[in-house]
Amino acid sequence: MPMSLSHKSVKKHNKKLPANVTKNKILDFFGNQGTSSKIGKKARKCGFVKRKGSFQPTKFAQAVITAVGSSDTPESLSKICELYNVNFEGKMQIKPFWNRMSSDECVDFFEYILEQSERTHNDVSQKCAYAEGEELIQLFQKKGLPIEDIYLYDGSYWKLKSELADVYQGTRSQTKIKVCDGIFDEAGDVCFDEVKDAGIGLQTKMSMKTGAIKTVVLTAETANEKSFVEVPGKDDSKALMLMDSGYFSLNLLKDIDTNGSFYITKGRKNCAAVISDCRTWGTYRKIAPKAEEYNGMKVSDALIMIRQNKQNIDFTATFKTGLSVRMVAFYSKEKNETVLLVTNINHEILAPKLVTNAYRVRWQCELCFKNLKSGSGLRFSKCTTNLNILRVLIMSSLCAYFLKNIAANFLSRMLKNISFWKIHVKPSWFNDFVKAFFNCNLEKLHDILKTLKSRSTFVTKSRQSFKKELEHRTLNSVLQSIRESLMEPIINEENLIA
Repeated sequence: MPMSLSHKSVKKHNKKLPANVTKNKILDFFGNQGTSSKIGKKARKCGFVKRKGSFQPTKFAQAVITAVGSSDTPESLSKICELYNVNFEGKMQIKPFWNRMSSDECVDFFEYILEQSERTHNDVSQKCAYAEGEELIQLFQKKGLPIEDIYLYDGSYWKLKSELADVYQGTRSQTKIKVCDGIFDEAGDVCFDEVKDAGIGLQTKMSMKTGAIKTVVLTAETANEKSFVEVPGKDDSKALMLMDSGYFSLNLLKDIDTNGSFYITKGRKNCAAVISDCRTWGTYRKIAPKAEEYNGMKVSDALIMIRQNKQNIDFTATFKTGLSVRMVAFYSKEKNETVLLVTNINHEILAPKLVTNAYRVRWQCELCFKNLKSGSGLRFSKCTTNLNILRVLIMSSLCAYFLKNIAANFLSRMLKNISFWKIHVKPSWFNDFVKAFFNCNLEKLHDILKTLKSRSTFVTKSRQSFKKELEHRTLNSVLQSIRESLMEPIINEENLIA
């Protein structure tokens, strides 16, 4: 089920933080985002509401999104039904509720809500501006990289009930055997049943220009991640694409390079390409092999030597297909292993340290999945075997993610060191926020955001987050490292160790 999310450009904003949460700022930030009447019209148009009655589709949507977006909510449809009845004055039993959720009209209805939530999120991003992403793009442009955006590709996976294995096949190859209690064959022996493995994946493309998910595709857990990469055409705006080792494909890399875009991806340690034009750029040992000693070696053999000597090298490698790429291999002291990065960016444009720092930015996509799974109930979908309900729950999770990000973006204009993670995983405010947002109740939105701002420890980063800054595990720390690298007039090998 593909779900393409729109993309809008972002203008750079004034970094000076406003002091207070005022009603005028709320109005300017959210505008007239009321969706209650629009949602009601859509519900009738798609057939989700077929006749007049007590059923209220807007409140139904609010209940589902609130339940899924509250991380402390138990994973069951009955709890969502209970929330709808208690908080939204409904009188629906679990069976009619299930029928509503499983209908094709409900899927169409929630697709519309997801589209509206994503559009509002991008409108808000324009006003708050994703300054870090824009600055990163500008830094690379100054280095001579002609890119307009940086795309982060990654997939996230979780298990489903085995009944969905035919649609969403899992990765476990061995079929499990389950004992059928109380069922016996003609000989009186216990019967067994095969249990297939089911798993689902969320393939995403994230834009660093907006800081938002740009494309989402639901796939089986066994899907090939590489087939979901959207390579910009020759006439499209150029981009830098950051991907992990699951996307390593010679055909894909050649396609990106041919069309004029750029990539940095994690390589594989069993790589059989042959090294040439090797340059060392730092070591933890005084005595280490010279660069020319690596020429002619296979990459897989060289990585062993690099790890033994705790060395960092920058080289060109050629595959049997004739494709030549630049590779940066560096020793990670923390993990005691060698990391291999592959790119088509010339070493005269980006030094090895800048390549490694640029790749660290890909972690932003992992943080997005972390917030989705732990704060916005992405794995809530494990509670059903119905495909339509599964899709509705996943779309509701994405809606919750967008709404929480909207609040976080607003607060980021008021407070320094805002923690998106805390905002996503602390749901005590979310129920009231969803109600106010859907009904465009600016007074209530003002009260909620003002309360969150006053509880600064509730929404700002903890000591652990500041420790990550020192370890270059956050976007701000990576940006600072890149700024310093660009300002260094002389290359010092001791400073280039990643």
